[in-house]
Amino acid sequence: MGALKNIIILAGLLALAGLGYYLFVLERGAVIEDEVAVSQSEIEAQDFLRRIADIESITLSTAVLTDNRFRSLRNFGSEVDSVSVGRSNPFVSP
Repeated sequence: MGALKNIIILAGLLALAGLGYYLFVLERGAVIEDEVAVSQSEIEAQDFLRRIADIESITLSTAVLTDNRFRSLRNFGSEVDSVSVGRSNPFVSP
C-alpha cells in the first residue's frame, strides 16, 4: 500500500514537472504574428496613448457663454431646507 502511494505521488510530480517544462520552456519559443511578440502592457499603453490623443483633439467653443440668450437665462429653482438626518432613538416608533 505504501509503495503504491509513493508511485502515485511520483507520477503526479513528474506530470507537474512536465507541464511546467511545457509552459515555461517550450511556450517561450512560440512566435506571435510574424515573429513580433507584443506584451499585453504594450497593447494597453498604445490604447491609452490613442485615447489621450483623442481627448486632446477635442476643441470646446466658449462662444455660447457670451451669447445674449445665454446671459438672459434666469434661475427659477428653489432652495431646499436642510433637515436633520435620522432619529435620536431608532427603536422608538415615530
